[in-house]
Amino acid sequence: MKKVNYLIYIVSVLFLVGCGGGISDNENNVRQETSSPKYDVYYCTSINTSDANGETVKSAIYGAHRESLAQFTKILDMSGKKKLVDSCAVDSDGNLYWTDRSVHGVFRADPDGQHVEQIVSGLDIPFGLAIDETNKRIYWSNWIQSTHPQSGEIGYSDLDGSDKKTIIRGLSSGGSLTIAQGKLFISDLFGGKIMKSDLDGGNLVKVTDANQPGQTAFDDQNNKLIWTDIADDKISSTNLNTLQTTDLIVFDSVFANPEALAIDKTNNRMLFIKPVENNGLGQNPSSQLHSADLNGNNVVMYSNLPVSLHAVQTLIVR
Repeated sequence: MKKVNYLIYIVSVLFLVGCGGGISDNENNVRQETSSPKYDVYYCTSINTSDANGETVKSAIYGAHRESLAQFTKILDMSGKKKLVDSCAVDSDGNLYWTDRSVHGVFRADPDGQHVEQIVSGLDIPFGLAIDETNKRIYWSNWIQSTHPQSGEIGYSDLDGSDKKTIIRGLSSGGSLTIAQGKLFISDLFGGKIMKSDLDGGNLVKVTDANQPGQTAFDDQNNKLIWTDIADDKISSTNLNTLQTTDLIVFDSVFANPEALAIDKTNNRMLFIKPVENNGLGQNPSSQLHSADLNGNNVVMYSNLPVSLHAVQTLIVR
């Protein structure tokens, strides 16, 4: 497998850092529902730094408006040691959700980052998140590293954490989740494939082979699933009518490792975040937000993000 040692290093780093949160809710807090999200584009990140007391993670969830993607606002600051988060999600009301593997669960907060609460516990390594707006559920992938060999499973609960169920077992690892056309799409990160199933976990089938699939997104206009491949340094798509796979963007750098990906359905463009070893500004390695046509053409770089190399795994467009 290409770059195995490097990818093992990256995964090891992710076990030590992440963008997570803690419980700050109390009985006097009252959750305020809203009618729409505050922003159009979101991402969560972790930045590993060192101080006199040892390693610290500066974690946060950021948001931006579609017309000003060079100006992200920090919505929720979750800085602290050993915050081990791999994914985040936003529901139709703008409530924020994220995983924190340091406490083996899923958290949520109001659109303004207030009233943080843990809604799911008892997971091993919660990895991917997706929200089913129709049935008001949140799905997660759970990477179980205590088993030999390691395995992965998929579960869901209501948005408040009630009615928790495991619906799929036997995957090789955790991975990204996408819900589209009444189906659940699953990237099995170290299983070398992308799967799909019914929303109850039934009819699980392989969509395509992949080396190490990262975040997935659905192109409704062309009935295609688009995904990043971390090991092969590319963004690809599979036509769900023909099952033909096409490489959309192949990066020159052998360590491009594109991870975060989303579709802007308003503008029919895909957005992706790619780590850069040199951002051209004389600064430390960072990440950049790009957009491209759905076929991979006309790539535009929007901004250097205030995050470190390989810090962003999840990008969301509402």
